[in-house]
Amino acid sequence: MTFYEDEVPESLELNEVYTANQIGIYLNTHKRTVILTDFNHFAYDSNDLKFKIVNKIERYVHRYSDNDSYALSIPNKKSEVIEIKRIY
Repeated sequence: MTFYEDEVPESLELNEVYTANQIGIYLNTHKRTVILTDFNHFAYDSNDLKFKIVNKIERYVHRYSDNDSYALSIPNKKSEVIEIKRIY
């Protein structure tokens, strides 16, 4: 994904509306962010799809290691968890 530096949102603010493209760029530059949505298809390059930030929290995200499916990766930092809802 290519983008200009001025296209990168510094943060995604609660109750604000963003395009899928803006959210995709944010995810690309903020690796510890997890997005939760009720929409099963997310075209990151779309400027037509719009989403509202409905919840934003910081939590430890536990997941299995990329290298070993039986090894649980213990997080050392909190991740930003953002819930979004599609705006029609």
